This record gives sequence, structure tokens and C-alpha cells, in this order.
Amino acid sequence: MPLRELDGLVAVVTGAGSGLGRAIAVALAGDGMRVALLGRTDVTLQETATMIEQAGGEAVALVADLRDPGAVGDAVDAAAGRWGGVDVLVNSAAVGVFRSLESTDMAGWDEVIGTNLGGAFAAIHAVLPHLRRRGGGRIVNLASRSAEEGYPYLAAYSASKHGLVGLSESVDTELQDEGIACSALILGSVDTPFHARTIAEGDSAVTAAVLRGAEEASRLPHPDPVGFLDAADVAEVVAFICRLPLGMHLSRLSLRPAHDSGPADLLRMVRRGRAALADDAVSPQRDP
Repeated sequence: MPLRELDGLVAVVTGAGSGLGRAIAVALAGDGMRVALLGRTDVTLQETATMIEQAGGEAVALVADLRDPGAVGDAVDAAAGRWGGVDVLVNSAAVGVFRSLESTDMAGWDEVIGTNLGGAFAAIHAVLPHLRRRGGGRIVNLASRSAEEGYPYLAAYSASKHGLVGLSESVDTELQDEGIACSALILGSVDTPFHARTIAEGDSAVTAAVLRGAEEASRLPHPDPVGFLDAADVAEVVAFICRLPLGMHLSRLSLRPAHDSGPADLLRMVRRGRAALADDAVSPQRDP
């Protein structure tokens, strides 16, 4: 079967104001798709729209909090009304911070689960009537390695990504007879501002240990290399999935960089950092 041409088709991309979502929106627009950009911050969405339009593409910025199903539905309907329908949904939006279990309250838990998992469901629910009117379509949900292995200090994030893979597979199975395919793209670390935010906005004690652990690791005689995927490369993979014939279902695909770090690496870094911080705390007492 030949790959689909994307020129003229309509895509909805969540989290399109920065990072991986922006890279995906730009890549799809480069393939001729009209792209609806969903996110919480109008300024960053407009920046993405400007990038696409300056390259000759079409985009519209639609502000919506993914935790608000009504706002998500209105945004998707606006995109469909503007361009006559929707063909592709990419759920890229995600939040997550490093927090210990005791410092993760229910409000923080609900924000992560509500955005990463609830928001993906809200977008799928909103786009489904439009895909059916098209006679089919494709949904791509961006998961993470934490969907396969739970990470310490990322309990809510890991739970949301495990759930997202399950949601993807349920949607794909239920809708397979309607020409609607749903894929989970499971990613290792991607070089975006997301990682800096998970540290900067996290539990101060965990953040301090992570940063100090990374500093100590850099001084080792043979430090472990840390690899990252390039956001533009991941975006090309998403575009390839969108080009697949609708009769071809790609349930899940894992992409990892060389030297991808896992949960054991994070735990080792935190332990190393805590030990160094403890030494710092007692070292003044040892000075003459």
C-alpha cells in the first residue's frame, strides 16, 4: 500500500506552543497539513503559528486547558469549522515535575493525570465525530519510557503515561472497523525545555539532589553518557505514522536515544546527590 499524502488534510496538535508539540506541528505543516494548535498559552501558540505561516503553511492558535472538556470540544469544533473537518489528532501536551510521594498532594496529582491522560481522552472524545464524518483518521498519543517502567519521583507522570498507552490500545481496538487508527509513540528522553521544567518546578529537596547528583556524576573518571532524541527527528516519525494507510494499525512504537537513562539511573543520581549534600552539611564541622 502506498503512503498517504498529507497535503490539505487537517491536524489538531495539543501542547503545540513549545517543545515536541511545536516541532510536530511544524513538521505536519511542512507536509502540507493545516494545523490547529491547542494549548494553554496564547503567546507561545501564536509563535508556533507564525513559524508555520512564515514557511508558507496554515495554522490557527486555539487556547484551551485540556482539563476542561468543554473548552477542548469548542477548540476542535472551531478547527473543523475553519477547514471543513479533522483528519489527525496528535496528543503531545504533558506536564510533570520531580516530586517525592509525600510532597505530591491530590491537587498536583490531579493536574498531571488531568492534563496528560484526561486531556488526551477529552481531545479524542472531541475529535471522534469529525474523524467519523471523514470516514476515518489517525490519532497519535505521545507516551514515554515511564509508560513501561515507573520512575521514582515521577509517580503521577508515570501513572499518566501508563494509562495513555492503555487508552491508545483500547481506542485502536474499538475503532478499527471504522478506519480510525490510534498509535502510542513511546519516547525516551527528548531534548526539549520539558526536562528543565520538571526540575525547576519540582520538589526542592528532590531537585537539589538531582542537580547535585548530576554534578557529581560529571566528575567521575568515566561518566555515564546521557542521550537525547532530537525533537525534529521525533516529529518526522509522527509525520510518517500519519502517512500510513488508515487500514494499517501501528499499535505502539518505542523510540530511544543511544545511552537513554532509565529509572535506575535517576535513582542512582538522587542517591549520589543526597550523599554529597549530606557531606556538605557536615564538612564545616571537620574544618580546623
